Amino acid sequence: VVTEDALKAVAHKAIERRTGARGLRAIMEDVMLDIMYDIPSQPDVKTCEITADTINKVAPPRLIRDADADPKPLPAPRKRKTAAAAAKKAE
Repeated sequence: VVTEDALKAVAHKAIERRTGARGLRAIMEDVMLDIMYDIPSQPDVKTCEITADTINKVAPPRLIRDADADPKPLPAPRKRKTAAAAAKKAE
């Protein structure tokens, strides 16, 4: 679920960056990169709520869990490789 305030935050970021629809997509992909890989391995997550705080990187997404499912802890965020690190590894 993406809240209305989150949609407004995405639009404001895209305006600040002077990007169009691709900018909107890039902002959402950045926000969802880790959770789209982590949530499928957590059967107890019923809903994921993206808020303006999530878009602004103030707070993580709110995961609403099913009380009847077997809970699993949220894994630590993955570290992203930078272009410099990838080039160094290639040497």
